[in-house]
Amino acid sequence: YKLWEELNSDPAKRCCPFSGKIIPLNELFSNKFEIEHILPKSKTFNDRPVNKTISFFQANRDKGERSPFEAFGNNPSGYN
Repeated sequence: YKLWEELNSDPAKRCCPFSGKIIPLNELFSNKFEIEHILPKSKTFNDRPVNKTISFFQANRDKGERSPFEAFGNNPSGYN
């Protein structure tokens, strides 16, 4: 819940950092979303809260063991 709150001060604007899609509170604890390491833990060994966020399950799978830039940086329109 705290990670969700950190996405934006306005609950109506809390969205997945990769897809830009809104993460509604009533679905936050469903299997559609998961805690995500922004920079891969396997590469940085950083498991601290500062390296975590909430994302759509599929966006996290698409990102894989890459940084956000490595995964989505070559797409000018961002993640789809």
